[in-house]
Amino acid sequence: MLDLRPARERRSQEPAATLGAHVPEHPTDLAGTFALLARDLFARQSVDDTLEHISRLAVTTIRGCDHAGVWVLHGGEIAREIRTDPLVGDVDHAQLEVDEGPCLDALRGTDVVLVDDTERDDRYPRFGSRAAAAGVGTVLSQRLVVGEEPFGSLNLYGDSANAFDDAARDTARLFAAHTGIVLAAARARDDAAREEEGLRTALTSRDVIGQAKGILMERQKVTADEAFDILRRTSQGLNVKLRELAQRLAETGELPS
Repeated sequence: MLDLRPARERRSQEPAATLGAHVPEHPTDLAGTFALLARDLFARQSVDDTLEHISRLAVTTIRGCDHAGVWVLHGGEIAREIRTDPLVGDVDHAQLEVDEGPCLDALRGTDVVLVDDTERDDRYPRFGSRAAAAGVGTVLSQRLVVGEEPFGSLNLYGDSANAFDDAARDTARLFAAHTGIVLAAARARDDAAREEEGLRTALTSRDVIGQAKGILMERQKVTADEAFDILRRTSQGLNVKLRELAQRLAETGELPS
């Protein structure tokens, strides 16, 4: 598991989804943005779609924000990275490689971490120099939490130093709060969809196994329990899943030797 406390051990992460450089137009007023987030939540097909949408909106909504990304935690590790462009990936990876940075501190429990000038911030000397070399002057990272459960962080980047004024920081805090709620709802929707798919698969398996048992009962004049035992022993002997064996029998009418 990813240790979210300060540590010197280098972290690894899964490949990230990179968005195109073009950022589509979105409403720049706060009320319109939040209304769009809430409305579009139910139009998105996955959590990743929702996160990509959030990242794009952050760039067009928060003054001084030139790039944005989202880190999502799962089981204590960074399971997803969404970014508006490759530069975000370079800066994110720099934090993980040197084990310091505002986004890591946000994951570790600090609600809001602001780096006004990456070249001059004494907290992150190794990360700061790499971020500045990449062209990032300001970083604002905010922890995404609903209730007591942390979901990840919303990471905002400005090309120049001191990119986020007081108004922009206030907007970013509201944005992060709303994003946490949207992300929690999207995850709950995905969990429900996976549960429904699992139930559908289980019901399908039961139906096809019942068909296979019926064929064996008719042909071999055995009971339902004996037919199932024949399927089970054949499945083990051929090292084939019981459902796949039953499907083959139901489709061909033949039980493999």
